[in-house]
Amino acid sequence: MDKPGLFCIGMEVENLKAKIEEFKSKGAKVTMEPTPITVGLLAFNRRPEQG
Repeated sequence: MDKPGLFCIGMEVENLKAKIEEFKSKGAKVTMEPTPITVGLLAFNRRPEQG
């Protein structure tokens, strides 16, 4: 297999929007900005080495 599939981990943070900005500053690519869901906010990002 030369292409990775989706790998997801969930974590709870005090301020998701601030954490996403921190990840961006470290080179992570946000694939879904914080979005309201039933229990709070949801966001997706890629590790910097994933491009």
